[in-house]
Amino acid sequence: MARTGFENTLPFSVEPKYLYFGNIEINQISAPQSVRLKNIDTEKLEILYFGVWGDESAFFHYPTETNVILEPNEYFDLNVSFAPRDEVLNEGFMWIETDRGWIVSYLFGTAISIVSEDDAVDVIPNVSTLLGNFPNPFNPETTIQFSIGNVENVEINVYNVRGQRVRTLLDGSKEFEAGYHDVIWNGRDDRGQSVGSGVYFYRMVAGENTAVGRMLLLK
Repeated sequence: MARTGFENTLPFSVEPKYLYFGNIEINQISAPQSVRLKNIDTEKLEILYFGVWGDESAFFHYPTETNVILEPNEYFDLNVSFAPRDEVLNEGFMWIETDRGWIVSYLFGTAISIVSEDDAVDVIPNVSTLLGNFPNPFNPETTIQFSIGNVENVEINVYNVRGQRVRTLLDGSKEFEAGYHDVIWNGRDDRGQSVGSGVYFYRMVAGENTAVGRMLLLK
């Protein structure tokens, strides 16, 4: 998915649309993955700037030179790595600016950083909230993670962009202990039918705490 500064067809393509880095230990660096920028126009294209951003600056790219000129059908490979610090869930995106507009492309799925066994400790969260979903974007299913600060009943529903509820994942009848939990959504509604591609929202109610998350289903 992308937001663009072009009113017409994009003069270049970006593949893949998102990257998934899997489980990477804190303070470790993942193996690089490549993103290919290709000029699909009939005229040369100048890439003036590109960069990647993520939670706690966890994503970085190389090479770093800008002012790259691509002739028609030429391409440029950009390597991206993931180096989590202290966040549990990390998401990033890429900004690409050319001489004929710009594009923000959400190239990265959610990556999970894990603590090594030597550093692992049992931590009880002090608040009930959502911790995001993984992977995101997803197909066909995604795992929604959440924390519970006290023993509470939890309700989680999925809504479409029109605000219509499409699936109840937790109906509030189950009591959860304080700690970290998750629930899986398989991309189906309450009738068991597959839903279409697009943006969906999930809302959690736990005691007096309410939180909302956003996810993208791609098919």
